[in-house]
Order: sequence, then structure tokens, then C-alpha cells
Amino acid sequence: MLADTHIRSRSGVQDLRPAGPFGFGIQVGVPSDRSDLLVAAGDDSSSPDVLDRLSRGGNPAVVERVAGNPSTTGATLARLAFTTTTPTGVLLAVAQNPHAPVEALLALASVDSVDVAAAVAANPSTPSRLRALLASHPDRSVSAAAASRLVA
Repeated sequence: MLADTHIRSRSGVQDLRPAGPFGFGIQVGVPSDRSDLLVAAGDDSSSPDVLDRLSRGGNPAVVERVAGNPSTTGATLARLAFTTTTPTGVLLAVAQNPHAPVEALLALASVDSVDVAAAVAANPSTPSRLRALLASHPDRSVSAAAASRLVA
């Protein structure tokens, strides 16, 4: 069994412990393979510790996969939601994740992105009070997403 700091990949075993200023993904005995990191980030059997480490690696595609992974902890999702430099694609993935904590959804509802607001409105974890506010959003895609969940 591999430690929570390692993932098995096609090209060997990757060590996900911090590797100085260059982040994660240093493999034991073989060069780093970005596609293996993407696979691990999207794999719902990856441990929460590995997913948290991958979310800190700086590769937007990997971080977006982590944000959409149902095994990612609420703490990691909240950190991504509250980081001001988080790319919109990552924010959208957090907003769509049914395990996103309420405080992250509240923050994401005010992001200047109609797509993110619509995802928050459609998320089953969004509190009904927030959904009711989003039902009066000026953009039709947001208000329709919120209204459809209010009825459900």
C-alpha cells in the first residue's frame, strides 16, 4: 500500500511531498508526468491528503480536477474558493461540487461570473435562503437555476 503522499501511475510512483519551490509531482526514479497528476486529481479514490497537496501545485488543470473531485475535503474547497487568484474554472468546479461547504458557496455567489453564480444556484448543498436570493439575480441563467431548485 502506498503512503498518502504517493500515487501509483503508468510511469512509476509519484512522491507528492513538497519539493522545494517547484511544488509537487517529483517521481521516484522517473521524470514527472503531468497526465498522471491529472488522473490522480480526478480520481475519487485519491486520498484527501493527496488531493489537498495537488490543489497547491499551481497547475490550473490539476487544481480544477481536484476542485471537482467528490473526495476533496470541504477545507480544501473553501481554501480554493477564498483564494483571490483562483482561476474562474477552478471556482466553477468548486461551485459545482456537492461537497462544497456553505461558506464557500456564499463566497462564490458573489464572484463576478454568471457561470459560477449559476453553478452555486444549482448546487444541492446551497442553502435555500441563498438560493432564494439568487432566484432574483438579473441574469436569467442564474435565476432559472435557483428557481428550479427552489421548487425541487
